[in-house]
Amino acid sequence: TDSKIARFMWYIDPTDGTAVYSTGGHYYSNSIALVDRKTGKVLFGSIYQPPTGRQFIRLNGDVWVREEIVDRTQKRIIERRPIPSQSHGAPELLGCAYAPSEHYKEHPELKTRLTQLFDEFTDPNLRRIYRMINARPASGSAALFCCDIANGNRHFAILYFQKAWDLAVGALYARDAGCIVESGDSISTLTGGDLERQIARCDKETLINVGIFANKEVRKTVMSKMKS
Repeated sequence: TDSKIARFMWYIDPTDGTAVYSTGGHYYSNSIALVDRKTGKVLFGSIYQPPTGRQFIRLNGDVWVREEIVDRTQKRIIERRPIPSQSHGAPELLGCAYAPSEHYKEHPELKTRLTQLFDEFTDPNLRRIYRMINARPASGSAALFCCDIANGNRHFAILYFQKAWDLAVGALYARDAGCIVESGDSISTLTGGDLERQIARCDKETLINVGIFANKEVRKTVMSKMKS
């Protein structure tokens, strides 16, 4: 790395999901990550959702959830491990797929590819029409969505042209919780890659494409519809 650039850097997004926050919604978060640019590691990360008090923490590859629960009349703070969903029934898969709208002019086929994920399909065994559920909160927190995949509340996210601070906590949190996380340089290819190093050594203009899947079967289902 350039010797003029500090080795340790903070990636901070004070309000990820500003539009949701400004309209009174709850699906926004505060995101912070500590990056070691020399080793290509994201040493620490935290996603905090103020309205619910949920906090997703990643430290040196270890991940956990900190949240408030009510036991009868007493409130307690608990910490636990996130558990990704093992479901792969297509009709119940909750996901999101998007890219910032300014990139659609350069990639006109991209919007079509992302939209068709949620088209209706006929189950060959039940002969019924279903569709996967587009659970994307309008302009909500992408980082929080990634953590919810790791936590078993969502199933997948396909995110194009994202900045490093959008992924520095959420995507790596999902990876270390046991989800499948892939990145790619093109809109047609997502591979394993070293996403952590890519995030740690990017600059303010770097754009990253990433796919996050709760399990292998979810990935298989989602990617087959992306290519159809």
